[in-house]
Amino acid sequence: MAYKVYATGGSGPVGPWCIRCTLPISESERPQHIYFVNDPVGKLRELNGLYHAGCAEPYLSMSRIMNMNPWRC
Repeated sequence: MAYKVYATGGSGPVGPWCIRCTLPISESERPQHIYFVNDPVGKLRELNGLYHAGCAEPYLSMSRIMNMNPWRC
């Protein structure tokens, strides 16, 4: 497995990490929080968390549909 190396001056990056690209989210970037409330199978839990705005786009529509719970009787 390849590891990403960051030039941080030895102190390490501070702040949250993007779930999708695994890069730190800087204070100047607006993070997008995605949370799957209605996950009937439980396989989407690992997708819950903070993303960069660009990284979150593919998951936003899926989370909106899943959170509306359209299959409920």
